[in-house]
Amino acid sequence: MRVGGPHTSFDTTSFGLGAAVGSLTIAGALIDGVMRYRLAQRQHAERAWRRWNARNLRTALELSEALRARDHERAKTATAEADGLRRCNARLTRDLAIARAESRQ
Repeated sequence: MRVGGPHTSFDTTSFGLGAAVGSLTIAGALIDGVMRYRLAQRQHAERAWRRWNARNLRTALELSEALRARDHERAKTATAEADGLRRCNARLTRDLAIARAESRQ
């Protein structure tokens, strides 16, 4: 079907078909790029894991255990500090109650 008269010779069907083919070409290139990127990532990760040996694994485990122990000590310290603050708060609350009672007399 011709639209626009003989001076433009614009064919909407050919234009639409060309636009669809062009967009599919671009989409295919993008998908190919994403697939190649994912493949490269997967291959890199596999190579990185293959380089690990027993010494690397032992070191990672020791580091993990050291971090866990450090966090456990921090938690114990924080609990002790919180208990001390609770005792201090209880003492101050009691002293305030005593001071108020004495001021009423």
